[in-house]
Formats: sequence, C-alpha cells, structure tokens
Amino acid sequence: MQEKIDSELNAINNIIKSLESLDEAAKKRVLSYVSERLGLNTLGKPGFSNEVKPSQINQNAPTGQDQIINLGLKDSVVDIRTLKDQKSPKTATQMAALVAFYLQEYSPENERKEIIKPQDITKYFKQANYPLPKGRPIVTLVNAKNAGYLESVGESAFKLNPVGYNLIAHQLSEEKSSGNSKRQHRAKKK
Repeated sequence: MQEKIDSELNAINNIIKSLESLDEAAKKRVLSYVSERLGLNTLGKPGFSNEVKPSQINQNAPTGQDQIINLGLKDSVVDIRTLKDQKSPKTATQMAALVAFYLQEYSPENERKEIIKPQDITKYFKQANYPLPKGRPIVTLVNAKNAGYLESVGESAFKLNPVGYNLIAHQLSEEKSSGNSKRQHRAKKK
C-alpha cells in the first residue's frame, strides 16, 4: 500500500515540476486537457477545489497522508467576485470587460457564453459586489465598446475583443502589482 502512495506522490511531484515553468494560463490549459483526456473533467472547474489530497487519489490511502498538495493553480478563479478582487477594475467599463471575460473564460459550463447583454451587467456586478452603474446597463456596455474593450455583435449584444481580453488577462493584474513602483518612479522624477 505504501508503494502505491509513494508512486502517486511521485507522479504529483513530476506534474508540479513539469508545470512550474509555465504561466498560469498554460498550466490551466495543460491540466484541463490532461484531465479531460483521462476522464477527470472536474479538475479546475468552478466549484471544485484545485487542491487534491492523497486520500482522494487513492481511496485506500491512510488518513495520516491527508496533507493537501497544491497542483500549481495558486490563483485559480472560482467566481466573479474572486476575479474582481484579483483584477481590481477601476471603472464600470473595466468591470464590464471583466464580466465579459468571466463569462467567456471562467463561468460554470452551463453559463459560459461569448456574448454579454445588459442583464448580465446587473447580475454579475451584484454577484461581484461591484457598484451598479448609475445609468442603464446598456450605457455601460456602450461605454466599454467606446473604450475599445468590447465590440457590438447585434442589438444590445456585445463581445469581448482582444483589447478587452488583454486588459483583463494581463494589464489589470500588472497594474495592481506594479502600481506602487509607478508612483515611486513619478515621485523620483519630481
């Protein structure tokens, strides 16, 4: 029995070593593909933990081996509020792009979609605990389109474009982590 546990832990270590050099998005793609290929389609899905206990891998493992092993998805997103907290959008237009990104990339499979509509603004702003826009939700979507984050795909329907995707996937997280250094750099210039 100990041999089986050791081989499972070795497999986990090999997976972690293989994924360490990849960025977060690549890690998710690799794990998603492998889990689907092996018929383990719950890995990385919203509502499921990305942490696996050895006893979950081997149902016969002793309870003393129940330490948690993280598979490298430290910033995994499970809901819109978590994504909003990670990315810290500064405006309602950025938040609209974030909602479109969430619906396209992270929402549960049965809610996943490419198109964002005014009713999505109200629903997901509330779920994210983000202040509702002062005007009608359609105005927020039009403003996000005018800011270059969305494109119109029909009456009251919008789609995240590459600029909006890059804003949420890369720029907002960078702004959050490098915000202090920019301020310090400006202060030094003066």
